[in-house]
Amino acid sequence: MTRTKWFAVPTIWLPVVCWLLVKSIRMGHTIQEVGLMALFGIFIWTLIEYTLHRFLFHIETKTYW
Repeated sequence: MTRTKWFAVPTIWLPVVCWLLVKSIRMGHTIQEVGLMALFGIFIWTLIEYTLHRFLFHIETKTYW
């Protein structure tokens, strides 16, 4: 469904996610708090992505441009 190679996403984003998780723990958050924040972030991102896709990318326009 995309032209991006399968290994590009984990290669780019896995180190970023791990770094941010470690940084959150070093800031004093517990593992449970970090897990809840990650789950909440995944939920919010999914909701925002769906909303943008549904209402912005499938908008009915009067002209091609």
